[in-house]
Amino acid sequence: MRAIASIRILITTFKAIYLILIKDFKGDKRTWILISMIGIIGPILWITKGKKLIV
Repeated sequence: MRAIASIRILITTFKAIYLILIKDFKGDKRTWILISMIGIIGPILWITKGKKLIV
């Protein structure tokens, strides 16, 4: 069940990065992309290493 949630987070993160790249808005795009990429690290660790790395 948590793997499905992790995959959803990854999809949402990539969607956010895509929208940041194609839409115009006020603010630094690089900063927002880096903030969005933080959402990738946790799910990848959970999928690859499992609960023992986080706990």
